[in-house]
Amino acid sequence: MEIALKMAFQYWKNIYKPEKQKFITMQNGYHEDTVGAISVGSIQLSHQVYGSFMFESFKAPIPYVYRSKSGDPKHCRDECLNILEQLLKEKHQEIAH
Repeated sequence: MEIALKMAFQYWKNIYKPEKQKFITMQNGYHEDTVGAISVGSIQLSHQVYGSFMFESFKAPIPYVYRSKSGDPKHCRDECLNILEQLLKEKHQEIAH
């Protein structure tokens, strides 16, 4: 995970868009081990302990049917995709994807 973050960060620097330093990640994601990876994870304890070291990331919902209110796979998928689409529209200038 850390290498992927570094590659995306370096890419935007190389094409002269250093302002693109934020990432979208999935809610409830686990990417522990390094401070960069913790920044895109969703483990609250890690965020409490290492918060001052971390960079900002945006969380998108994961289409997890079991926990969805409707219980319908298609509705769950569409709802999550709509939220992700809105997040991308709002934050596209900032996100290093």
